Amino acid sequence: MSPQVMMPAAELHESARRVRLLHQMATEHAIDIGRELIRIEANLSHRAFAAWVRKACELKMRTARELMKLARGADSNTPPVALRSQPSQA
Repeated sequence: MSPQVMMPAAELHESARRVRLLHQMATEHAIDIGRELIRIEANLSHRAFAAWVRKACELKMRTARELMKLARGADSNTPPVALRSQPSQA
């Protein structure tokens, strides 16, 4: 069992605030990436798009599809989305 590290409450609070901010920024960037992928996909054949994603973007198609899905969700009238984030139950 590892010893518990004690940290000042103010430092923990500030770190939590920064994590939430960075998470929000990461989600916004992911949505922007998804939108760009959607834009390019509309102008290429499926085969050319898949090759471009793998080679030029260095992404797996599954990742590209998830980013595009995130962007579509953000652009619809559904509640805001986030990157694989589940609210804590605590």
